[in-house]
Amino acid sequence: MSYARFSHCDVYVYMDVNGSLACCGCHLGDDWYFGSTEAMVAHLAEHRAAGHDVPDGLEDALRADDAENFPPRHTDACLVAVLQQFGYVPARRVPKLDDERRVRGERLADTTPHVCICTAGLDPAVLEVGAGATIRLDSDTIAATIAEVHGKRIGVRQDHQERTDKNGPYAGRGQQVWKTEPNPDAPIEWYSIRKSGRIVAVGWPDRYGEVTLYLGGRNPFRDPTA
Repeated sequence: MSYARFSHCDVYVYMDVNGSLACCGCHLGDDWYFGSTEAMVAHLAEHRAAGHDVPDGLEDALRADDAENFPPRHTDACLVAVLQQFGYVPARRVPKLDDERRVRGERLADTTPHVCICTAGLDPAVLEVGAGATIRLDSDTIAATIAEVHGKRIGVRQDHQERTDKNGPYAGRGQQVWKTEPNPDAPIEWYSIRKSGRIVAVGWPDRYGEVTLYLGGRNPFRDPTA
C-alpha cells in the first residue's frame, strides 16, 4: 500500500513486496529502500529538513503498521541451521543480517513477507514437487507450483490465477484476494539457489531486484502503482 504520493506532496512512500519501505523517486538520492520503520522515519526527517512537503501524520501511519510490515525476524543462528540442513550454503558464507545493508536497499531474505529458503523453521516439504511457490517480478508476485527439483535447481510452472475480491483496481497489499490453481500445461521456469540464499531465475545475476522465487506458499499480487 502507498502512504504518500507525488500527486499531493514531495514524497512517494509505499510498502514494497520485497519487504522494504520504499521512497520511490527520492529527491535526496538513489537509496530508495529502507528495511525498518524507524529507518524510513529518519529518512523522512531528512526530507522535512530539506524543505520538502511531507504529509502530516505520515510517520504515525508507518509506526501503526510496523508489526504488519516488519514481523519479527529470525536469528542468524536459525538461518545457518536451516541452510546447513539443506546443504546449500556453508555457515561461513551466510550473509550478515544487519540494518546497514537494509538501509542500502539490499534484498534480505528475512524481510520478505513470504517464506524463503533462508527462513528459519523451513519444512523440507516446501521443496517437494507439487508444493506452492511465489515468483517475484519487480513489485508483482505470481503464484506457481514446483514441477521439478534437481540439486540446487528448481523448476516451477506459473499457476492459473484470478482475482476474486471487489476492492477495485487500486487495491494494495492485504486487500487483494486471489484464486489459484496449478497449470500442468505451463512451461517450466528454472531457478537456482545461490550462495546468498536467494533463489534466482537461471541466467539472471544474484543481486537486488532480479527475478526471484520464494517457497512455502502461493502469494500472487499485482502492484496497482506499477
